[in-house]
Amino acid sequence: MKPIELEGVPTSVLIAEVRRSIAERAELKSLMGGTDTDTKGRKANSKPKAAAVTRWSGWKSYKAEHANATPKQYFKSQREGEGK
Repeated sequence: MKPIELEGVPTSVLIAEVRRSIAERAELKSLMGGTDTDTKGRKANSKPKAAAVTRWSGWKSYKAEHANATPKQYFKSQREGEGK
């Protein structure tokens, strides 16, 4: 591939092209349902956090009903369908 000579191109035109390219890329990612990983340097992984919140969502009410309950007993009741 032949190198492109940029000496004759005004800086404002280059900046406008870069901004347009970034905007186009962000729009395509949003249309595909992805996240913009360029601004964070890595993809934010919220699935484990959401799963943990779901797992522990009934702990307070279970603990209120069963004063001496342990997390092990709580999760066992969740698996057996009692805590849902």
